[in-house]
Amino acid sequence: MNNDKQRTFWEQQNLDVQGMMLNEEASEFEDMERQEILGYLPDLTGKRILEPAAGIGRFTTQFAPKAGHVTALDFVEQFIDQNRAACAGLNNVTLQVSDIMEAEFAPESFDHIFINWLLMYLTDDHVRLLSERLQSWLAPGGTLFLRESCISASNPNAPHPHTHYRDPEEYERILTTGLALLNKGKVQIYVQRYNNPNQRWWLFSKGNNS
Repeated sequence: MNNDKQRTFWEQQNLDVQGMMLNEEASEFEDMERQEILGYLPDLTGKRILEPAAGIGRFTTQFAPKAGHVTALDFVEQFIDQNRAACAGLNNVTLQVSDIMEAEFAPESFDHIFINWLLMYLTDDHVRLLSERLQSWLAPGGTLFLRESCISASNPNAPHPHTHYRDPEEYERILTTGLALLNKGKVQIYVQRYNNPNQRWWLFSKGNNS
């Protein structure tokens, strides 16, 4: 799926949780899902956070009140507009209309990188390239959280178009070339709702000597 087709696809989605999660049932469990994901994160108080593919701000709005600064990117302009409205009054959020594959940041710019449903939309080559960039942008001692649909869609009855449902071990192999794996697991709300154990998450860290 090339960039133009991806952008067109996402521009056609509604500016709500159903559109972001590509699930008509999302409003029924989105809050529980979001709180579960937040529960897997380390303490982000005062941290410099990078959030690629931030969408309309489901997580940006959760990070900003405690973070030192949040840099949130998305390549769909209307998503960033919605995110900006949601973050109105917060002076520690930078919102950019940008493709993460074209983004440039100085080494060690961030203490935490949060990725929720992004790598599954990239080619294998782009996943490997982005992994290298993410690791360079992460400060020593920093953490990276990754959540992806593996093997199948979040709702197995409604697979998303043009998505790479990889084996979860593939993400681990790529990211542990430079990061240490701290923890991992399954997103339990999807196990409970769809009997789907393939919504996976990982928490990685960058060593102080990296």
